Amino acid sequence: MEMQQLRYFLAVVKHGNFRRASEELNITQSTLSRSIKKLEESLGAQLLERGPKGVIATIFGETLQRHAQVVIQETYRASDEIRAIQGLVKGQVRIGITPNYGRYVIPNVLASIRAELPEIDVSVTSAFYDDLMARLRRAELDFVFGMFSLSPSEPDLSFKGLLLNYSYVYARRDHPLANKKKVTLDQLSQHSWVMPDDSGVEEFLKKYFHNNGHRMPRQVFKSNSLSFIREAIVSADLLSIIPEHFAQEDVDRGLIVRLDHDEIFFLAMSGLIHRTTGSRPPAANAIAKLFEQECGRIIANEGNKLDPTSLQTD
Repeated sequence: MEMQQLRYFLAVVKHGNFRRASEELNITQSTLSRSIKKLEESLGAQLLERGPKGVIATIFGETLQRHAQVVIQETYRASDEIRAIQGLVKGQVRIGITPNYGRYVIPNVLASIRAELPEIDVSVTSAFYDDLMARLRRAELDFVFGMFSLSPSEPDLSFKGLLLNYSYVYARRDHPLANKKKVTLDQLSQHSWVMPDDSGVEEFLKKYFHNNGHRMPRQVFKSNSLSFIREAIVSADLLSIIPEHFAQEDVDRGLIVRLDHDEIFFLAMSGLIHRTTGSRPPAANAIAKLFEQECGRIIANEGNKLDPTSLQTD
């Protein structure tokens, strides 16, 4: 199995078409077909088959695709790292963040990167947890900074908690529940909600409502955009459970309020997530260290409430 064969195979899977793949690779279709055939012969399995929408991967091809993506990314990373050590190119680091950190933690970290690591180029991908983990596993990201459960159980990933993250229920300031002294769970269930399209938050709410003898809210909109969710809270009679730090600016401006129902809040960890396998470039380690320093500064300024060690008991 050769690197070139893997690149050719991934191009065909990407396009679902031999012609478009050969155009991207700048080779003839016959050369591409021979390469795929030799790869299949070396593995003793059919990797591709023609379907109604073009060429698709078989179950064997899907397995190879997952591993080939990681192999190719690791090869590129090794090449970049060697050139960086030689001083021939700048370091390149790819970071994933959950959307709630666009205005919190990230701005100060980016400022630190610009001041302390000016030779490093950084790309930042913002997405919800499930999407980021898929990209991290494919080695498309060097690491992720974001929210995860207090007890993550994903053996192929390593988690380092740096901050505690509290999410509460919010509504616009003139929502029917906004001025209630104490909001009941029954009242919450009777109103429409807009929710992050995140499996962890959704599962938390389902368990909370059902365990307390109530049905889920009558209507729930979902979105993978926190900006959309924020606008839906401000502009419509929709409730949502969102991170406290994300909501704080709109609370200070008087646009939204936190409902007086402290029993329902979502507690998660925020921190760094890496793959347990594969290399970790020095440039990525340097930037990860800046995330740790920024989270330490936030805890020092905002108090122990955000310190993950406060959860530890004797």
